[in-house]
Amino acid sequence: MCSQGPVLYLQADTPHTLWVERKDDIEAGGYDLSNVWFASLLTTPYPFNIIEHEDILNEMIQAVPDHPVMVIFDTGAAIHTLDENKTQDMTLFMHALSRAAGPHQAKVLISHDRKGGTAPPGKDGHTPAVDHDQEGGSLMQGNRGSSAVAGAMDTVIKLTPKGYMYYQGRAVGEEHKRLKFTHVGGDMGYMWEEDIDGDVAEARRLVKLNTKGSERS
Repeated sequence: MCSQGPVLYLQADTPHTLWVERKDDIEAGGYDLSNVWFASLLTTPYPFNIIEHEDILNEMIQAVPDHPVMVIFDTGAAIHTLDENKTQDMTLFMHALSRAAGPHQAKVLISHDRKGGTAPPGKDGHTPAVDHDQEGGSLMQGNRGSSAVAGAMDTVIKLTPKGYMYYQGRAVGEEHKRLKFTHVGGDMGYMWEEDIDGDVAEARRLVKLNTKGSERS
């Protein structure tokens, strides 16, 4: 478990100017990013390969004042030139991340999964189960490339365009939460937030008030 503190965000997937716009929009929406340190394509070798540039990543981590409590890698495919379908290559990749970030820092590895094409859950008969199946199914087996990446994680989280967050980990079975996509500022600032459907909230209230239950309740 990590404590509150600075975060290093290694962003090697999106052009620097576009990323700055997104950051500014999110801050305009009231989110404080003053303790988040960013490294982008302007400050990293291109193409970035952690097997060759592990020392550079370690220097970035050491440069953050008081050392980051969490390091975010965005995206996995953008920080290596290995074969993501080979277990041996992905095992080396995960070991390199662990060495660079260290055992006392939380690590978040972002990856793009295949896109789904179903309607939002709850509409036209689609349920979270249908959405989950269309978005890749099993969290541990549905990730792109070798399963060695998911196997090395404490927790796997999947966000889908249909409004759900699925998660599964060593200490929790597969679960999901309803989310909403909220605009927070500018043209590109959006954030995922937990969304409790009004009908669900009302149902919970009724169940709490009518502990003995009734057909009407």
